[in-house]
Parts: sequence; structure tokens; C-alpha cells
Amino acid sequence: MSSKKTKLSLKNAKQAIQAKQFETALGHCQEVLDDDSMNYNGLVFAGLCHSELRHHDLALTTYQNAIKAQPDMALAYQGIVNLFQKHNMKGNSEQISVLISAYQFLINQPKLDSDKKVELQHGLGQAYCENDQYDLAFEILNEALQHLEEGSTSNKRSLQMTFFQCLKKSLAAGNQLQIDPEMVFNTASDFLQNDNVSGKSKEDPLKYLISFLQVREGSLVKRLLDLQNLCLELALKYMDINVFAEALLQICLHKDQSFQTSDAASSVLEFYNGPYKSIYKGFSFFNENKFEECYKQIKASLLSASDFVPGWLLLGKCLNKMHKGQEAEKTVKQGLQALKNIDQCKTGSWVVHLKPLLDLKFEFTMCLGHAYSLQHNPTSLALARATFEKLSKMSEYSTQATLGLIDVEMKLNNFDKVKDILSQSDVADDLQARCWKLQLQFMDGDREVAIASIKSLAQDNPTELLPAFLFGKLMWQLGEPYRRDKTKCLTAFLKAAKLDVYHGETFLYLGHYYRDIGSNNSKAKKCYQKAYTLDPGNEEAGSALADQFIAEGKFEDAVSLYEGVTSDAAAGTCKWAWLRLGLCHLKIKDGTKAIKCFLAALRADANDYICWECLGEGYIGRGSYNAAWKAFNKAHDLNPNSVYSVYQMAAVKQILGQHADAIVEYMGVLKMVPDYVPALKGLSESHLAQAKQMLSEGRDQTCNDHITEAIKCLTSAVKTSGTMSCLWKLLGECCNVIYFLHPNQVQVEVPSVLYEQSSSDNQTVTLNKKELLSLGTKCFSRALSLNNNLSSLWHDLGHNLFHCAKMESELSVATQLAEKSQNVLQKAISLEPNNHILWNSLGVVTSSKYIENWGLAQHSFIKSIEADSNNCWAWSNLGFMYLRQMEVQLAHRAFKVAQSLEPSFPNSWIGQALVAENIESHEAMDLFRHATELGLHGQSGTGYASWVVKLITECDDRSTSRYRENIHDMDAIQAAQTQLSKFCTRHPDCAWALTLHGFILEQSSLNRSAEEAYKKAKEVLESEAANCDESTASSIAPKLDKAKSNYARLVCVNGNFNKAAEIYKTITSPTFHDLCGLALSLRQSNKLKDALKTYQEACHMVATDEDQANVAVAMVTLSLRMKNIDSAKDLLLPWIECSRIARQTLEAIDIVRGSPLTENLTSGSTPPSSRDQLRNCLLEVASSLMRDRQSAHRKVQKYIHRFPHEWRFRVLLSHMIQIRTVNVPLSLVMARNGFLCYTNDVTCASINRDLVRQSGTRCLENHRKSITSLACSLLSSGKHRFGSSHLNKSGDDALKSAQRLVHCHPYSTESWSVLSASCYANSIYSKLKEQPDKLDSICRRLCSFVEQNSSSDELIRWSTKQKFLSLIAGSHFNEVIDLASEITDDFEETDVYVTLSECALEFEKNGNISKSQINELNNIATSKSSSLHSKIIASHALKCVGMYKAAHSALASTLSNSPPSSDHRTSLALRSFVVAFEASRNASPDELNAWILLCSEAVNAAKREESQAATILAEGLCRYLEKNHRKCRVMLNRALDSGQWYSGGKLCMGRSIAAWYLYRNLHERNDAMEMECSQTHAFQIASTVGLCGRLASSRIHSM
Repeated sequence: MSSKKTKLSLKNAKQAIQAKQFETALGHCQEVLDDDSMNYNGLVFAGLCHSELRHHDLALTTYQNAIKAQPDMALAYQGIVNLFQKHNMKGNSEQISVLISAYQFLINQPKLDSDKKVELQHGLGQAYCENDQYDLAFEILNEALQHLEEGSTSNKRSLQMTFFQCLKKSLAAGNQLQIDPEMVFNTASDFLQNDNVSGKSKEDPLKYLISFLQVREGSLVKRLLDLQNLCLELALKYMDINVFAEALLQICLHKDQSFQTSDAASSVLEFYNGPYKSIYKGFSFFNENKFEECYKQIKASLLSASDFVPGWLLLGKCLNKMHKGQEAEKTVKQGLQALKNIDQCKTGSWVVHLKPLLDLKFEFTMCLGHAYSLQHNPTSLALARATFEKLSKMSEYSTQATLGLIDVEMKLNNFDKVKDILSQSDVADDLQARCWKLQLQFMDGDREVAIASIKSLAQDNPTELLPAFLFGKLMWQLGEPYRRDKTKCLTAFLKAAKLDVYHGETFLYLGHYYRDIGSNNSKAKKCYQKAYTLDPGNEEAGSALADQFIAEGKFEDAVSLYEGVTSDAAAGTCKWAWLRLGLCHLKIKDGTKAIKCFLAALRADANDYICWECLGEGYIGRGSYNAAWKAFNKAHDLNPNSVYSVYQMAAVKQILGQHADAIVEYMGVLKMVPDYVPALKGLSESHLAQAKQMLSEGRDQTCNDHITEAIKCLTSAVKTSGTMSCLWKLLGECCNVIYFLHPNQVQVEVPSVLYEQSSSDNQTVTLNKKELLSLGTKCFSRALSLNNNLSSLWHDLGHNLFHCAKMESELSVATQLAEKSQNVLQKAISLEPNNHILWNSLGVVTSSKYIENWGLAQHSFIKSIEADSNNCWAWSNLGFMYLRQMEVQLAHRAFKVAQSLEPSFPNSWIGQALVAENIESHEAMDLFRHATELGLHGQSGTGYASWVVKLITECDDRSTSRYRENIHDMDAIQAAQTQLSKFCTRHPDCAWALTLHGFILEQSSLNRSAEEAYKKAKEVLESEAANCDESTASSIAPKLDKAKSNYARLVCVNGNFNKAAEIYKTITSPTFHDLCGLALSLRQSNKLKDALKTYQEACHMVATDEDQANVAVAMVTLSLRMKNIDSAKDLLLPWIECSRIARQTLEAIDIVRGSPLTENLTSGSTPPSSRDQLRNCLLEVASSLMRDRQSAHRKVQKYIHRFPHEWRFRVLLSHMIQIRTVNVPLSLVMARNGFLCYTNDVTCASINRDLVRQSGTRCLENHRKSITSLACSLLSSGKHRFGSSHLNKSGDDALKSAQRLVHCHPYSTESWSVLSASCYANSIYSKLKEQPDKLDSICRRLCSFVEQNSSSDELIRWSTKQKFLSLIAGSHFNEVIDLASEITDDFEETDVYVTLSECALEFEKNGNISKSQINELNNIATSKSSSLHSKIIASHALKCVGMYKAAHSALASTLSNSPPSSDHRTSLALRSFVVAFEASRNASPDELNAWILLCSEAVNAAKREESQAATILAEGLCRYLEKNHRKCRVMLNRALDSGQWYSGGKLCMGRSIAAWYLYRNLHERNDAMEMECSQTHAFQIASTVGLCGRLASSRIHSM
């Protein structure tokens, strides 16, 4: 574009701008700029148009382009300034920088007038402020104010306001300004003193000024006076504006000095009514040490100005000065919260912030530390320590913090740490530090120097509290002489009280002085009250004040004090108050409140064992003894050395009646303190209680032991504290408690020093009952000498004297002692007339046989009842007194009242039973029984037992309801036995009770115990007869004969027949029954002729035909044993018609003889009762009369079918099978069925109940027979123990059955012999299985037991034989020889056992057996004098060494010489076959036929005896040797199919042997078809041979 066109466009643009047509002008400018983009005028006009069109960013950019085009031209710069000023453009930092550049260019233009320059400087200052360049802003604004001409008031005010706005913004930003504070203060003063500015407008500038001076370190302090004058001027000028007055007052508060009130200031204070006015007054009071007034003023002001932090700080300091630590803590924490709020909001209602908030926070923390230290609880002191340790690390507060830390450590008694702090810090020269250092020096022992130094400090610092107080405190600690010196302690404390009236510890020591030295309790209480009021947290002050209240009898005031402390206390504090309050409640027996208090104390310190002990006391007071024990146990855990806690644990156990545990814990106390008297007393009381309990349970020896221990403990106690009457009383009670026991039972060891004054301490002496009671008299007398006004002591002495009277044999001496007892009891009544126990005891003594003052006795019992109407003892004693006087009705009424008062009191029931006996009522038995259930009492036990015996002897028919209900259902025999056992223990010289006891034991089948009881009764009567005159002896003789008869009868029952016969012979006047018993004893001793003669003598004393028939039956049995059957029948024939027993005996004899009489008597026409008696007779008699065993066998089987529920026939058949060793499995079946029939069958069960009613002895004997049969059958069947072989998997067990037998019948030696046999069998089995043998030694011990206790010669011989076999089986050959040398009796098998043992020893030594030994065996086997058992053993030994011919010859000879009826013929024949069979297997071809022939002969001999499975198997094996395969197969199949080989359905050994040889026979014949058919047998053989090869071989050899 040409220049003309450009000019035209510019002109048009200018005209359009003037016409306010900015868009048109912008178009023209654009035409110019399109042609020349750097056209200055076009750019300026375009910028103007953009600014007017609100295109601020485009305008600024356009102006910047213009400046680039011509930088020296001012028009574009001015456009930028106008853009920001006119349009209030808010640019960013870069745009503000452009504006600042524009201002700087314009200000530097020459020829610029002053007003314009000031204006530009004002704008530049604002721009600097907007751009956060505050220092430059203040500098340019200050320059503008200096250039401002006078009279330009408006411009000046505008500049000043901009100055303050910039100051406000800079303070808000928190920048550190480098501006001169003088300039800022002058500018602000000029503005604030300008009268043209309103007062309201001056409020904010004043605040900005103060804030600026506060930010600049040290500026406020320098200008504080000027600022104060400025505020005073403003306050006087604008009295209606509170800001200036508040600022003035706050500045005065910050100056730490009182404001000098001028007239002007007085005007300000007069018109100002804000909250800070009261705070200022409080500050003045604080400086004047008027802390109460200060507290009131500041507290009231802070209610309306709660955010005034300096006020809170001043209030906290004031409370610290008043030693109100808790309140000070609360106040400081409120101030810190206000400070926190202000710090977060950055605003507050208060004007002046003299110190930074952080400095205020540190001051608050220091104040808080002092508040913590004023409190006495460990938690607060720990917080104080942490606070001061934190502040001590800051240099500004290190001194004050270190002093505070030392103060805390001194209160915590950490003196070593205090020394370390003093040595490491710079506070050693401080007055407080010097005082504490001197106190430590005093505590280290350098007292004189410390006292002198602290006194000097107190004199040099007369206005300081600590030296004066510490001097008085140390003088007080020096002791009594220094305390009484008024010039020292009292003067120092009074001076300290004047210096600080709020120091509570000073008044505490003043209280101590007035209480202990001045004896002025009134002043002491006031001082304590003052000390507690000043410092409620001081435990010592509170405790002393409460103690003073209690001392004055004001217990309620003390409780109120403690309640006041605890009511305001936080949880976990004021432990001392809670503890003492609990003790107060405990004192008034309020255990519940006491517990609450102790629990509150434990919240403060859960590890204080004293609090736990107090809590335990509280639980005891409430009756919660288990909780009390736990509390004391906790105390013991916290302090294992606390004797009191362990003692209380024991005492609680004693209270709970757990005396055994109490004894253990008392012993623990005595281990800690051996001479601790309370523990010794408690231990003796526990032993005494245990002794009484043992007495009630009948454990008299244990009672003696406890009495001995109690006396030992009490002796130790009286050595330590001999003046305590309670210890001597306990000693007397220990001596008295044994009066229930028989003199023979009392043997108590007591320290000899107690019984003999001249004895040494360690010696003991054993006292009997009389001596012990005499010692009790001495102990009670000693107790009365110490305290003669105690009625219980007189009562105990009276009882003791009465017991001593009972011990005297001479009536005159006993009467004197009883009269003394009466006088002593009357003395006790005079001391306590309303004690019912004393009156009752007096009645007992006066009604005794020694005095018999019935009137006084009745009066005493009635007085006892009047004293206590619920007195069952007195009512019972009154009843017994009436009963002795035969006043039965009155006695019944008295006992009835006693029963109603206490139903569990046994004496009243015994009395009623005696009344019932007196009137011959059967209810006496029930009453006696009920009395025995209530407790142990001799009279109830003997009374009940006598009724039980009476009922047993009277009731011939025990199926009656009376017998069943009173004896069977009530288990009367067992109950009577228990009672009599205990009675006889305490009365061993009562022959009547011993006889009753023996009878009851006999009914319980406890025959050995019954024998002992009868023996004691006999000995007692013998002793009485020996120690009396002839007349008395003649009256005792019949009783003695009865006792001997009873004793002899039980001796006979227990199997000692010879002894029984001797005892019977000593009876002076034998009766019919005595002679029968003697005859029975002689018969059992095999003295049959003497027995028969005795029976004949008894016949002359027979009173009834029944007895005559019974004697005849007994004589018949003797005749039968003497093999005189015909004469036996002749004896019975006269009595068949009149005696059923005789007829049944005759029938039993006919069993053997085959008489048709049996068939007639056992037919259906025979009455059932006769059939029952017949079955019993068949079982008892037929077994002893059998001669033809096979015939008897068939007979028994016949009766089993006829009477399937009769177990005796099954047991009998089992026994017969075992004797004959045939069909042993059938024996086991019969025994098991018999046992099950006896125990489980319904019919048999009813029979058993009848038997129990008839005779317990017979029932037990039947049970023994049945279980013995079962055990023996299991043993003979090879079922030694469960799982002992593959044959025993049914659960049958001989060993367990034998053990059960011994458990049920321990008195039967036969039972022990069966157990011995079972152990031996198990031992043999273990050796075969190569398992550990654990029963070998047990077997021998059992055999020895049987030898020592059996009365049967046959059983003794068997046990000896069993012992030999056990030793041989265990390879104890030397012991066999030793045992043989010890045997003195004629024992046939000794030679064979010795010979076998010698052979074994020689074989072990040389590896072979000598010919001489073999010859010895051969001689034994062939000798006619050798027993069958010896021959069998010797022949078996010969077979084992290869001497088959000798072995077979011996067996064959024995077989040929044995009688035809022998049960061993079959066994001998089979043994011969085994020898021949084994020899044939090892024989040469030349000898084979001979051995086969011998096998055949042995089989034929066995078949002649009885055909059984073993015989069939032997025949099959014989045919196998003969190669007779057909006959062999037939016999072996028969053996396999035989039912005799089965035991519980399992395959047994014989069957496996048969199967094996059957397989071999078929294999030799090569019979494939038969072998396939017998494949099952082959599998059985494979399994059997692998498991039981050795047993199979052994079984073959043993047949």
C-alpha cells in the first residue's frame, strides 16, 4: 500500500476511534497492518480498539508488537498502563511483568511532572504488590510518599492505603520482608495520627503494623513503648472504639510489668469494659502474689474471651503458684487447644500477638510440666519427667526445664539420677539446685555439713521458701531431740508457711509437729486440713487428716473425706484414698463396698500386692472365699516373699473346710517364717479339724497322727508366745478330742518339754489316753491362769475333768473328778448364765453314773432349752435322762422335739429307737438304720446290727416280704458290717459286738475276717475270765464256750480242720452242734473213725428226729468214704419215711448202683420241691460216690436233658470229661453253658435270688464252682489267652477267666491254683512262639502262695509239682535241684525232676548225656514205685534222646499195670502209639514192621478204652504206615469229620494233621480225582503248617 493510502487508513481509524466506532477503526487498522505489520501507529490504534472491545489479551499483544517496532516511543507503554488501569485487567505473572516494565519506562521519561510521577509510582507499587515483589513495592511507595507535595491529602491517603494493603498481603503470604521497620512504623504512625482518617479506618492498619513488628524479630520489643504511646493516643482520641483500648491493655500485659496508670490511662480504663480489663487486674494481682484474686479475675474474663491465649497461660501459672496441679493441668490444656485453634484459623479476637505462637506453645508446655509435677501420682510425674526432658533440649528453656526435671526425680526418689543431672548441667549454682544437692548430701550421711549449709542458705535468702522448708524438714528427720527444739523445726516451718501460704507440705509437717511434739491435736488437725485443702493429691496429708478424725472418734468424717477424694478422682487415680476407704468399710463389716474400693485402687496400680491383699480381706468380709483365695494368690505372685498373703490363702482354705490344702499352705508359711505364731495356730487348728473329721469317719489312727502334728505345732507356738491363752486352749482341745477312742488306740507323741519341764526341746514322749487327758487338764489350767474370765475355758476344763473321770477304774476317784467337773461348769455358768452349751454340759455331768443328781440334771437341761429353744442337744439329753428313769412317754416327747428341731441329728433318732425297743416295736430297726445313715455313732451301729442279726436268725423263710424289705432291699448286712467294723475298732474289748461282727461277716461270706472277729471275742472273754473272781468266771464260762464254738466253726469253714478240732475239744460243755462241728472237722482232717465216734456221741444229745436223720446222713457219708456202702444204706433205711434228706441221700447212692428207685423218685409224680432237693443231692453226693465213670457220665447227660436249667449237671459233666481227657471241646461247651445258665438264664436268676436270701456263702460257693469249671475247661482246651493261637479267635481266655475267678474269690486257694496253671500255660506258649515270657516268675510266686495258704495236702502237692515244672520250663535247673533238697515230705516226682535237670545241665556243659543219666531215667520209667506222672515224664525224655524201645516198654508196662477203671489208660495207649509212630519214621527197614506192629497194638488198646477223635486219627496213621491206603483214607476222613476237633467252629491241630496225612496218602496213590476233591484240605494244610508246624509236631508227640 502506498503511503497515502496508509495515512488515509490511519486517519479513518482515528476518526472512527473518536466516534467510538472501534470495530470500524479496527478494520482500518487491519488494512494498515496487512500492508505493514510493524506499523507503529496502526499497532497502537489496533491495541486501543482491542482494549475497548474487551479483547485484553489481543490488546496487550498488539501493544507489545508496537513496542518492538519502536521501543523508544511512549505511546504504546501508556496504552499498556491504560489497559490495566482503565479496564482493571487481572493478568498473570508474565503480563504483570509487562505492566511493571511499562511503568518503569514511563517513570524514567524526562520532563515528567511530580504529580504524574507520583501517580506512576503508585501504580508501579501496586504492580509490584500484585507480582508478590513486596520489598520493591514498599520501596517505590515510600519514594512516592516522599515526593508527594504538601496538600495532596487524597493522594497521600491513597498511597498509605495501598501501603497497608501491600503490608497485609505480605503478612498473609508469610514472606520475610527486608524493608526497614522504621519506615513502616513512621508510615503507619503518620496514617494513624491523621485526623482526616476515621477511627474505624485505623483499626486494621494498627493490626497490620503490630503484626509486621511481631514478624520482624526484635522490632516489636524496640518499638513497644512507641506502640504503647500510639495506642494510648488513639484510645484517648477514639474512646468509643475498644480496639485501641484492648491493644493498649494487651501491650501492658505483655510487658511483664505493671502499667503506670496516668490520668489519660485512667480515662481509658474508666470507659473500657471489655474482657481484658479483668485480665489486666488479674495480672496485677499476680505480680502482687495475690493469687486467689488473680484466679477469680482471670477465670471470669476467660469465660467471654476464651481465645485469649495469654490469659490461659497466666491462669495456669497462677494455679501452679497455688499448687493446684490438676486444675492447672486442665487450664493449660484448654489454653493449648485455644492456641491450636488460632494457629489453624490464623485469626483471633485478641489484638496483640506479642510472642509467636510457637513460643507461647513452649511456655504452655513448661507450665504443663509444672502442673504435672505438682500431682503425686506416678503417671503424672512420669508425664512431667517426659515434658521437662523434652524442654531441656531447647537452650532457651533448658535451665527451667532442668530444675523442673530435678524436682520430679526428687519426688520419684531417683536420687542417683538427680546426682547425674546436677553433675552434667549448668544449674548447679541455682538456689533450688543447691538446696537439692544439700538434701542429697544429708541423705548420704553427711548430715552436719548439710544442715549447716542449708541453714546458711535460708539465712542468705530469707524470702525463698525452699531453703527454709528444707531446713525444717531435715531437722525433723534428725529425730526426737531436734524435733522438740522450737528454734529449729517449728520456726523453720512457720517461716516457710509465711513465705508460701499455698505450700501444703509445710502445713503437713506443722501438723506432724503439733501431733507428735506439741500434743495439740486440734492444731494438728487444722494443719492437716490446711495441707490437704492446699494439695488434695498429697496422700500423706489426706491419710494424716483421716487418722486424726478417727483418733477423735469422727469415723464418719474420715469416710466423708475419703469419699470426697474418690468421688472427684478420675479412674485409675487416688489409690491411697480408695484403699483407706475400703479399709474403713471393711472395719464396719461392709464387704461389698470395701471390694468396690479395693478394685478401684487396683485400677490405679494393678501390681500392688497390698491392694490385692486388702481385696482378699474384702472378699472374706463378704463371704466370697474362693475369690478371696484368688486375690491372695495374686498378691503372692506379685510378692512371693509376702508372708501375709500365703497365710491368708491357708486361712481361706481352712474356712472353706479344705483342711488338707490349708495344712500344705500353712507349711509354706512356716518355711518362710518358722516361728510365725498365726501360721502355727492355723496349722494346729487345721490338724485338729482333720482329726475330728477322721473321728467322724472312723479313721482313728489318722486322727492320732493329726493330733500329734497339732500338738507339735502348738508347742512351737507357746515357746514363742506362751502368754496367749488361745494357744493353751487349743492344746487342751487337742488332748480332749481323743476321748472317743479306746485307750489301746491312743499313742500320741508329744514334745517332752510340754509334759516334763526338765526335758530338752528335741525329745518326745509317747502318752496314752489317760496321760493325754491329764496334759489337757494342765493346758486348760494354764489358759485360765492367763484369762480366768472366759467361760469357754472353764467349760473345756469341765469337759476334760469329766473325761478323766471316765478313765478312772476306782469309783471314788472318778466321783471326785466328776464333782470337780460339776464345780468348774458351775463357775463357767456364773460367768455366762445365758449360754445354753454350759447348761447342757452341766446336765450331762450331773446325770452321769458318778453323780446322778437327777433334779439338777433336769434343771440344767431345761435351762439350756430356755437359753436356746432350738437346742436339739439339750432335748435329746433330756430324753435320755427320762429313758434312764423309765419315763418312756416323756422321753418320747423330748426326742420328738429334738427331731423336729434338727432332723439330721442322730442322737434323737437313736433315742426314739431305744423307746421303740422298750415298747417292743419293730420300728426300732428302721430308726436305728436311719440313725446310721446320719452319721457314725456306736450305739446306732450296734443297735442296728443286733436287729439285723435278730431278723436273720428268726426268719427261716427268707422269701418273706419282711426279710426281703429289711435285709435284702436295704443291703442291711453290708451296712451293719460297716458300722460294727468301726465300733469294734473303738471298742476292741466288747465281746458281744465282736460276736455280732463275726456273724455279719459270715453272712457276707468274708469267712477269714469273721474268723478273726470270733477269735478276738474268744480272747476278750478269756481275758475277762482270767481277771475276775470265781463267781464272775462261772457266769462268763457259757459265753466263752459259745465264742469258742463260733471260732472253731469258722476255722473249719476256712479249711484249717485240725485247728478247728482242737478248739472244739477245749469247750467245757459242748452242745449237740459243737459235737457235730467237731465231727465235721475230724472228717475233713481224714480222721474218719474219730469223726464217726463223735457223731455217735452226738446222737445221744439229739432232740428231734430231723437232727437224728441229719446225723445219720453224716454217718452214712463217712461210711461211704470208708467204702462200707451196705452198712451206709442200713443206717438210712429207718429214716426214709420221716426224713426227706435221708431219702434223697439214698437215691443219690442208687445213681451208682443203678437202682430203679431213682427212676421212681424222679418221675413226674414227685413233688417239685423234692425234685429240687434231689438235684442238689445228686450234685453233692453222686460225684463222690462214682465208681463206674462211663455209667455216671450217661446218668449226668440224662439229667441234663431232664433239667436243662440246672447248671450243676453241666459243670459236673465238664469236670468228668476233663478227668477222662476225652472230647475236651465238649467239656468247654458244658462249662460255658453251665456258667451262662448260672448267670443269665431267667429261671436260674430267680433261683439265685432265693439263694441270696437263704445263704450268701452258698451262693458265692456256687459261683466259684461255675467260674472255676469254665477256667479249667478253657485251659484244657488250649485257649490260654486271647489271640494265643489260630485256634483261639472267639474271645475265650483262660487267663482272664482265672483272673476273674481270683478277683471274685480271693480267699479260695483253689482260685489261685487255677491262675497259676493259666500263667504256666501262657509261659509254655510264649516259649513255643519264641516270644518274651513275662509270666514265668509270676507262676512260681503263685505256687508258693498256694503252698503257704492252702490247708489241702493234695493242693499243696500239686503246687509243688507245678513249681518244679515251671522251673524246668524256664531252664532254671539249678533251682530245681535246690528246691528238691528243701522238700522234706515224701514227694514221688522229686527224682524225675532232679534227673531231668541234671541231664539238661550235663547237656549244656558237654553237649551229650551220659549213660548213667539215661539209665537213671530208664529206672524211673520202669520202677513200680514211681508215680504215673514220673513214668510219663521219664518215658518222654527217653523218646527225646532216641531211646524209643525203652520209652515204649515203660509206657506199655504202665498201661498193662494200670487198673481197668483208670482214667489214664487211653492217654497211655496214645502215648505208646506216638513213641512207636515216631520210631517207625526213623527205623531201619528191618525194624519197621516191628514198630508198625507196636503201633497197631497201641491203637487197639486205645480203642478198647474209648473211641474218640484222637484214637481214630491214630488208627488212620497206623494204616498209613501199613500202606493200607483205602483204610487210611477212611479213618482220616472220619477223623476230619469228627466234631471233637472243633473249638468254636475253628480248625484245630488234630484236624490239620489228619488233613496233611490224607493229602500225602492220596499223593502216594497218585489219585488225581481225589486230590482235586480235597484241594480245600490242601489249602488248609498249607496255611496250618506255615503257622503251627512246631505245635503240630508237639501235639503228635504228646498224644
